[in-house]
Amino acid sequence: MNSTPTQNSKINDNIWDFFPLIMCINLRERADRFEEVKSEFQRVGINHVVFLHSERQPDRDKAIVDSHMACLRYAVQQSVPYVLIFEDDVQFSDQCEPHVQNVVDFITSNSKWNLFHLGGFIFRKVENLTEHIIRGATLTAHAVIIKTEFAKQILEKRPFCYGMSVDLFYSALNKNDSLFYVYPPICIQRASVSDGTWDKSSKNKEGWLGQAMIYTSLRFRDKLRFNHFSYMERFRIHNGIWFFCVFRAMMRKRLLKTEALARKGKFERNMDEHIYGSFSVMDLPAKAAVPH
Repeated sequence: MNSTPTQNSKINDNIWDFFPLIMCINLRERADRFEEVKSEFQRVGINHVVFLHSERQPDRDKAIVDSHMACLRYAVQQSVPYVLIFEDDVQFSDQCEPHVQNVVDFITSNSKWNLFHLGGFIFRKVENLTEHIIRGATLTAHAVIIKTEFAKQILEKRPFCYGMSVDLFYSALNKNDSLFYVYPPICIQRASVSDGTWDKSSKNKEGWLGQAMIYTSLRFRDKLRFNHFSYMERFRIHNGIWFFCVFRAMMRKRLLKTEALARKGKFERNMDEHIYGSFSVMDLPAKAAVPH
């Protein structure tokens, strides 16, 4: 079984038309990622995307939060029921169409969800809702479906997320109620130099985060057979999972404390609604079928 997404699959039917709004965040100066993500979208059949071409800011983590908030405000203004937001290093798994269909079937038959991750660094699994769809806690926001009603809550509480990355903010806000398709992940993050602050040792040039996402999605027995990480690296990942469980709880307390101060009028709500970048609506041509 090949657990790593490859570049040679092609989706024939456009299940992605189900989503009323698909957006992608691209740092304007990263033209390399812009071309790569357009190729990824074409490969799987996504042909209508609203791009946010963001500008670099001194505070990288804040810049990422600002970009996600700009996309959520755009979705609210468009009055869509939910929005699918990608980051420009997204990479789709092989033959992901049936897994996307599983997600579509779930979110159309269940109303009690706010965030649905199409992949991520999973650090808590709470319960299996179907054979493959799990409720729990995850980090990374490279491929996430967000209900517009929940987006309004996120935007309302955005001033309270100081010092948090966007994925920690989402996780602290939504607690253990995020959903994700577990294995194989529909989307991982592609091997690429990161523009965030997390990758101080430049591990993701070799695709470390994408492989970690795959690893954390596996059941125990499959983790034992996973050959992309040494035992020491697995130990570090599990230590990281424990760290995120504790750190997220701290961020959750900070969020609640700040909200309480705001209710007492002791917190100045300086919400930054400036868009550091511009939007462009793009229709991507369908990729021609390869003749047999």
